[in-house]
Amino acid sequence: MKTSVYGVAAAFLIFLLNLPVVIFATSRIVKPINALMVENKKVRERNFEDVKEVQTNIIELSRLSSSLVDMSKSIQAYQEAQKELIDSFIRLIADAIDAKSPPLYRRTL
Repeated sequence: MKTSVYGVAAAFLIFLLNLPVVIFATSRIVKPINALMVENKKVRERNFEDVKEVQTNIIELSRLSSSLVDMSKSIQAYQEAQKELIDSFIRLIADAIDAKSPPLYRRTL
């Protein structure tokens, strides 16, 4: 019975001694994830020019960060191209209306 109590006490002591290491290790993972969430919010709010790469030593998170920056640039370029396309259509329609309508100074009273 005493050996099992000592075993539980030893396991609990090892757990307590390792707790700071676990907290430190998890904070090194959680901080870049939280930073990526902030950058993702910028994309959601369409603040594409504010999206920055998150610096981390975790390769997968670093790749995700680069991908998020690339995606925001692509979305911004796509939206600008759409705006230019709509502006072109508006100019085309306006030019067609102007060409079809007779000038006011030619009207006879």
